[in-house]
Amino acid sequence: MLGLVGVLPARTAFAHDAPAIAPARLEFDASQAPKLCNDRATFRTLLDNWVAVNVWSPDADRRLVVRIRRAPTGEKLGEVALVDAAGATIAEHHERYGAREECYKVLYESASAAAKLLGAF
Repeated sequence: MLGLVGVLPARTAFAHDAPAIAPARLEFDASQAPKLCNDRATFRTLLDNWVAVNVWSPDADRRLVVRIRRAPTGEKLGEVALVDAAGATIAEHHERYGAREECYKVLYESASAAAKLLGAF
Protein backbone atom coordinates (compact mmCIF):
# COMPACT_ATOMS: atom_id res chain seq x y z
CA MET A 1 0.00 0.00 0.00
CA LEU A 2 1.36 3.36 -1.01
CA GLY A 3 0.68 6.26 1.38
CA LEU A 4 0.37 9.87 0.47
CA VAL A 5 2.13 12.39 2.67
CA GLY A 6 1.79 16.13 2.25
CA VAL A 7 2.52 19.31 4.07
CA LEU A 8 -0.10 21.99 4.31
CA PRO A 9 0.92 25.63 4.21
CA ALA A 10 0.72 27.56 7.48
CA ARG A 11 -1.84 29.85 5.89
CA THR A 12 -4.32 29.20 3.12
CA ALA A 13 -3.32 30.93 -0.09
CA PHE A 14 -5.96 32.94 -1.90
CA ALA A 15 -5.97 34.21 -5.46
CA HIS A 16 -5.65 37.67 -3.99
CA ASP A 17 -5.30 38.80 -0.42
CA ALA A 18 -7.26 41.75 0.88
CA PRO A 19 -5.55 45.05 0.14
CA ALA A 20 -3.86 46.95 2.93
CA ILE A 21 -6.13 49.73 4.13
CA ALA A 22 -4.75 52.90 5.71
CA PRO A 23 -5.92 53.54 9.29
CA ALA A 24 -9.18 55.40 9.71
CA ARG A 25 -11.41 56.65 12.47
CA LEU A 26 -15.13 55.86 12.35
CA GLU A 27 -17.68 58.60 12.94
CA PHE A 28 -21.18 57.11 12.94
CA ASP A 29 -24.29 59.22 13.47
CA ALA A 30 -27.84 58.00 13.02
CA SER A 31 -29.44 60.15 15.71
CA GLN A 32 -31.82 61.63 13.10
CA ALA A 33 -32.86 58.18 11.83
CA PRO A 34 -35.50 55.72 12.99
CA LYS A 35 -34.46 54.00 16.23
CA LEU A 36 -33.51 50.68 14.61
CA CYS A 37 -31.19 52.45 12.15
CA ASN A 38 -29.27 54.09 15.01
CA ASP A 39 -27.22 50.96 15.68
CA ARG A 40 -23.47 51.56 15.59
CA ALA A 41 -22.69 48.05 16.89
CA THR A 42 -24.55 46.33 14.04
CA PHE A 43 -22.98 48.69 11.51
CA ARG A 44 -19.47 47.88 12.83
CA THR A 45 -20.19 44.14 12.83
CA LEU A 46 -21.31 44.34 9.20
CA LEU A 47 -18.34 46.50 8.21
CA ASP A 48 -15.90 44.16 9.97
CA ASN A 49 -16.92 41.45 7.48
CA TRP A 50 -14.91 43.34 4.86
CA VAL A 51 -12.51 45.57 6.81
CA ALA A 52 -9.93 44.28 9.29
CA VAL A 53 -10.40 45.42 12.88
CA ASN A 54 -6.84 46.81 12.98
CA VAL A 55 -7.80 49.50 10.44
CA TRP A 56 -9.70 51.42 13.12
CA SER A 57 -7.69 53.91 15.15
CA PRO A 58 -9.18 56.70 17.28
CA ASP A 59 -6.30 59.03 16.38
CA ALA A 60 -6.14 58.27 12.63
CA ASP A 61 -5.92 61.20 10.22
CA ARG A 62 -8.52 59.74 7.85
CA ARG A 63 -12.15 59.65 8.93
CA LEU A 64 -14.96 57.45 7.68
CA VAL A 65 -18.05 59.56 8.27
CA VAL A 66 -21.36 57.68 8.20
CA ARG A 67 -24.67 59.50 8.53
CA ILE A 68 -28.02 57.76 8.39
CA ARG A 69 -31.06 59.98 8.68
CA ARG A 70 -34.69 60.37 7.74
CA ALA A 71 -35.46 62.79 4.91
CA PRO A 72 -38.34 65.28 5.27
CA THR A 73 -40.27 63.10 2.78
CA GLY A 74 -39.93 60.07 5.09
CA GLU A 75 -37.25 58.27 3.10
CA LYS A 76 -34.11 57.00 4.79
CA LEU A 77 -30.80 58.44 3.61
CA GLY A 78 -27.42 56.75 3.90
CA GLU A 79 -24.42 59.05 3.47
CA VAL A 80 -20.87 57.73 3.66
CA ALA A 81 -17.74 59.84 3.14
CA LEU A 82 -14.02 59.25 3.45
CA VAL A 83 -12.33 62.44 4.66
CA ASP A 84 -8.58 63.19 4.78
CA ALA A 85 -6.61 64.95 7.53
CA ALA A 86 -7.25 68.38 6.00
CA GLY A 87 -11.01 67.80 6.00
CA ALA A 88 -11.29 67.28 2.25
CA THR A 89 -13.66 64.59 1.04
CA ILE A 90 -11.69 61.85 -0.74
CA ALA A 91 -14.73 59.80 -1.78
CA GLU A 92 -18.41 59.67 -0.94
CA HIS A 93 -21.54 57.61 -1.49
CA HIS A 94 -25.17 58.66 -1.05
CA GLU A 95 -28.14 56.31 -1.15
CA ARG A 96 -31.90 56.81 -0.75
CA TYR A 97 -34.13 54.10 0.69
CA GLY A 98 -37.90 53.96 0.83
CA ALA A 99 -39.67 54.95 4.02
CA ARG A 100 -40.58 51.29 4.63
CA GLU A 101 -37.11 49.89 3.91
CA GLU A 102 -35.81 47.86 6.83
CA CYS A 103 -33.02 49.48 8.83
CA TYR A 104 -30.90 46.34 8.60
CA LYS A 105 -30.75 46.76 4.81
CA VAL A 106 -29.81 50.43 5.21
CA LEU A 107 -27.03 49.48 7.66
CA TYR A 108 -25.81 46.59 5.48
CA GLU A 109 -25.66 48.63 2.28
CA SER A 110 -24.05 51.57 4.06
CA ALA A 111 -21.40 49.23 5.49
CA SER A 112 -20.78 47.76 2.04
CA ALA A 113 -20.41 51.25 0.53
CA ALA A 114 -18.05 52.21 3.38
CA ALA A 115 -15.88 49.15 2.74
CA LYS A 116 -15.65 50.07 -0.95
CA LEU A 117 -14.67 53.66 -0.13
CA LEU A 118 -11.95 52.39 2.20
CA GLY A 119 -10.61 50.13 -0.56
CA ALA A 120 -11.58 46.72 0.81
CA PHE A 121 -12.80 45.68 -2.66
